[in-house]
Amino acid sequence: MSNFDSGVTFGDDGFEDGFDLSDLNVGVQSMSSSGFYLDDIVHVLENAGIPTLAEPGWPRRGRSGGSGLKGPPRGIIVHHTASQTSAQNDVNYITYNAQYAPISQLYISREGVVHVCAGGGANHAGSGSGEWWGSSVPNDSANSYTIGIECGNNGVGEFWPEVQRRRMVEVCAILANHYDVPIDEVRAHYEWAPDRKIDPAGPPEPYMHPTDGSRRWDMNRFRADVTAWGQLPPPLPGPTEEAMILYRHADYADWFAVGGGSTKLGPETFNQLAAQGIPQVVTSDDTELDAICASASWPRSALTPL
Repeated sequence: MSNFDSGVTFGDDGFEDGFDLSDLNVGVQSMSSSGFYLDDIVHVLENAGIPTLAEPGWPRRGRSGGSGLKGPPRGIIVHHTASQTSAQNDVNYITYNAQYAPISQLYISREGVVHVCAGGGANHAGSGSGEWWGSSVPNDSANSYTIGIECGNNGVGEFWPEVQRRRMVEVCAILANHYDVPIDEVRAHYEWAPDRKIDPAGPPEPYMHPTDGSRRWDMNRFRADVTAWGQLPPPLPGPTEEAMILYRHADYADWFAVGGGSTKLGPETFNQLAAQGIPQVVTSDDTELDAICASASWPRSALTPL
């Protein structure tokens, strides 16, 4: 665990995660901006109906002074942040404040909103190997060949909300399909670096392995869900930010992002989306509220009455 000036304690980063075999040393060496960039990733996610926010400058942000990946991504690695803070604090740390930033391309908040932090390579995986499952990613080189997805969770028993777990499956399936990544290359950080990592970990089952002392996820089950999602018909285009609305029932304080599905929003994410000028709708329609709650997997009984 490391404390930095940002005030965020973020456990899933460090010297070894910044390592890549292509580097002469760790961190920023080459200042060249070259390689493969995930230029279309925001469009891909938005067109699949995923609530998406992008950090300024993301398209050419990458490790080693802005470098891209060494070709189209060969894998996707899922992480937990090992932090307990707001989504924006996590994003700021991942994108700007970490010693080896950026330390992932994507971040998925507890509310299920995807933040795009970098379009190039990211220092998320570090030293490790996929030889044991026959990976095409070279040893100690995942930072140059994979997409890293950090997900907000403290890693020591925090319950993963269903909307976040579902979003992780959706995003992995969408990106695997778009970038032609085999589902077997959708992996946990602990699978790449088993001697030093446990993420993602934590309840509930069925993802949390019931006999694993570290509460690591059963990634075979996770990959099965990614496969099942990927076998569904492709979603219709949308929603873009223009198609999305911010919805609240007049009797409750809670806001949802609605458009091609529904997502319960935390206050900070709502403020960010509202600042982008996304329309806000307040109604007293109970039937509509029940449908939105069902779509967001958020029980009406958990809403905050006004």
